[in-house]
Amino acid sequence: MAFNVFAFLQLAVFVAIVFNVNLHSVSAESNGQSSAPSSVKSLKVDFCDTNCTEKDGVWGECTGNCFCVHEGDSKEGRCMHSKN
Repeated sequence: MAFNVFAFLQLAVFVAIVFNVNLHSVSAESNGQSSAPSSVKSLKVDFCDTNCTEKDGVWGECTGNCFCVHEGDSKEGRCMHSKN
C-alpha cells in the first residue's frame, strides 16, 4: 500500500513539473512583438571603422558623421552613423 501511495505522489509531481514547463514555454513564446515595426519609427545604422573610449569623463570623438554608442557604464563604445 505504501508503495502505491509513493508511486502516485511521484506521478503527481511529474505531471505538475511537465505542466509548469509547458506553461512557461508557451508564455515565453508570446513575448514577441505583435506587429511589424513601422518604417517611420525605424532607424537604420551602420558601424564606422573606429571605436570610441571614455577617459576622465570625456568620450573620444568619432570621425566623420559618426556618433559614439556605448552600453551602461562601459568605458568602450562603437562609432555608428545613421543611414537615410
